[in-house]
Amino acid sequence: MTLSRGIIATAVGTLLLLGQTACSGGEDSTDDDGDGDRGPTSSTAGDQEPAQFRKVVAAGDPSACTTSPTTQPAPDSTTTACDLEGVAHQLGPAELVGGVDRAEAAEGPDGGWLITIDLDTEAAATFADLTTELSGTGQQVAIVSGGTIVSAPTIQTPITDGRVQITGPEISQVEALTLADALEAD
Repeated sequence: MTLSRGIIATAVGTLLLLGQTACSGGEDSTDDDGDGDRGPTSSTAGDQEPAQFRKVVAAGDPSACTTSPTTQPAPDSTTTACDLEGVAHQLGPAELVGGVDRAEAAEGPDGGWLITIDLDTEAAATFADLTTELSGTGQQVAIVSGGTIVSAPTIQTPITDGRVQITGPEISQVEALTLADALEAD
């Protein structure tokens, strides 16, 4: 079942309000390293192309999404992509491709799940520029994996340190693992 919900993402010292489109599918995980975190376990994450971060130019018509893409669009092209609810969005060229050092799902203190994302140095600088530009404009950034929009945050404040935590009391384990898997693909 696909759900939409607003969730709060906390970056060290900053807040980012996400209009998260929750994911369906995914696999259960275990705490393999004993640290209490439950990271992604899908064996397909390494087979995927890196996630792309793209500006959403315009939301489209739900009837425009008739097929499920299986590959990422070319990073330098504008494209139309569908979210998990089947709504098409016009997207600008990729602002950032990959650059995720770590994306991990873990059970949060409120009973929901959270996703912790660490960007590498270059990606953190690009993401800081992007979130500074879009801060407070209401414009979204689509996270595209496998040609599908897996999340579309609305930028509220700049995130300049490359550390993002997506949280929400209603994020399920499957949703958190699916998003972490999509981000860990590179």
